[in-house]
Amino acid sequence: MKKLTLAILLIFSCATAWAADFDKGLAAYEAGDFVTALAEWKPLAEQGDAELQFILSQMYESGTGVLIDAKEGIRWLMLAAEHGHAPAQFLLGQKFRLGIGVKENRKEAIKWYTLSAE
Repeated sequence: MKKLTLAILLIFSCATAWAADFDKGLAAYEAGDFVTALAEWKPLAEQGDAELQFILSQMYESGTGVLIDAKEGIRWLMLAAEHGHAPAQFLLGQKFRLGIGVKENRKEAIKWYTLSAE
């Protein structure tokens, strides 16, 4: 029973830490402090948070808080799409259809559009 209680406490504390980091990043982003937002969100994105992977992809593509880096933007977009993030899947489909940042590939575009729709 003690092991189960400890496990639950660890899970809760991790979730609480995640929420605090996310909230701190969000407050920084909303205040225009994109460097702090990126510093708070990047570790969470690296741990597999698809929403933050998508946000980071957009930050790198637009140069929000970072130098524009289309390759890094595509990398984060691909990760988000692979984690099932529907808007990322749709946008990745667009990129493959139009050949933006990736080699044009209609088969790959259809794959991502389909996953997004599902």
